[in-house]
Amino acid sequence: MIRLDDLPSDPVLLKHKLIAMASVIENVSAEKIVLADERNVAVAQRDAALQENEKLLLILSQYKRALFGRRSEKMDSAQLQLLLSANEQPIAPSAANENAPADGAGKGTQADAPEKPPRPRPNRNRGMLPVHLPRVDVVIDVGSKSCSCCGGPLHKIGETVKEMLDVVPVQYRVKRLVRPRYGCRGCESAVVQAPAPAQPIDGGMATETVLAHVATMKYGYQVPLYRQEQMLASQGIDLDRATLALWMGRLAWWLKPLHEVLLDTVLSYPKLFADETPLPVLDPGRGKTKTCRLWVAAMDDRPWDGPAPPAVVYVFAEDRRGEHATNLFAGVQRHFAGRWVRWLQWPARSAAPGRPGDVCFLLRPCTPQVL
Repeated sequence: MIRLDDLPSDPVLLKHKLIAMASVIENVSAEKIVLADERNVAVAQRDAALQENEKLLLILSQYKRALFGRRSEKMDSAQLQLLLSANEQPIAPSAANENAPADGAGKGTQADAPEKPPRPRPNRNRGMLPVHLPRVDVVIDVGSKSCSCCGGPLHKIGETVKEMLDVVPVQYRVKRLVRPRYGCRGCESAVVQAPAPAQPIDGGMATETVLAHVATMKYGYQVPLYRQEQMLASQGIDLDRATLALWMGRLAWWLKPLHEVLLDTVLSYPKLFADETPLPVLDPGRGKTKTCRLWVAAMDDRPWDGPAPPAVVYVFAEDRRGEHATNLFAGVQRHFAGRWVRWLQWPARSAAPGRPGDVCFLLRPCTPQVL
C-alpha cells in the first residue's frame, strides 16, 4: 500500500513515479492475461483427459467382463473390437489428415494395400438331417390315378421326397399302476394281489422319468426350478418349487453310490486333471449368497489315443480351506518330472507365500506307494 508521505512533493518526480507504476500495472495485466490463457488451455486438456479416461475405463470394464464375467454376460470378441475401433475414431482422421499426400500422389496406395482375406462361407445345413432321427412319412398322393388323356391306369415311376425337421412337444401324462386283486370263490378267504413295485420316492407321485427330466433341465440345460414350476403351471400342473427341490434331494441320494464309484475310478487313474472354481450358493436367513467351492477331477485319454474313456467328477466344498483338497487327493500319487511326488499341504499358513488365505502345496519326492 502506498502512503501519501512516501510520494515525492516535486511534480516532475511524481510524474515519473506514476509512469513507472503504470508500466508495472500493464506488465502485471499482460502476465495475468497470459496465465488466464494457459489456465484455460490446461482446463481444456484436463477435461479431454478425463473424457478419454472415462472411455478407457469403460473399455477396461467391458474387457474384464468379457474375460472374467459370467457366461451369460460375456461379450463377443467382435463387439469388443468394435468398441476399441470406436475409441480410435477421433484419432484416426487427424492422423490421416496429417499424413495425407498431395493431390494425385495417393492414388496408388489402395493398389499397394494387402487384399482382405476372403470371407469364410457360412456353414448352412443343406437338408442333410441326422440319420439317427426317426422318419415319419406323410404321403401326398394325387386325387385320381387315371390318365387324363386316354383314361388308362397310372403306375408309379418315381417320387419326390423332402425332409423337414419336426418335433413332438413334451406331453405329460398320468401313469396308473393297476394291481388287480383275485379271490377264491370256493373258500372266500384267499386274496391274491401282486406286490407294489419299488418307487424312487416312497409315497411320491413322481416317476423316475420325471425325476430324470427335472434334473436334466436343471443341471444339463441350466433351467432353474422356479422356471420349471412355471412351465408345469402352463400345462395345468400345480407343483411347488419346494416339492421339486425335495425331488432333487432324493435323486441325489439315489445317485450317491454312482458318484462314489465315479470318484474312485477317476482318482485311481494315472493321469489326472484337477481344478476348483467358486460357486455361489444361497445362504438362507441372510438374504444373499455365499461363495463355496466346486472341485473337479477329470481324466481324458483321447488326445493321445489312450484306452480309458473320458470322465469327470465334481466334489462340493463349503469354503476354500486346503483340508478339502487334502482329503480329496489323500490317496493319490502322481509322477512328476521323472520322479514320484506327493501333494502336501503347506505346514504353516502364516509362512506360506502369497496373500493371506492362499492354500499352497509342496511337491516332495517319495517312493511309489499309496499315501
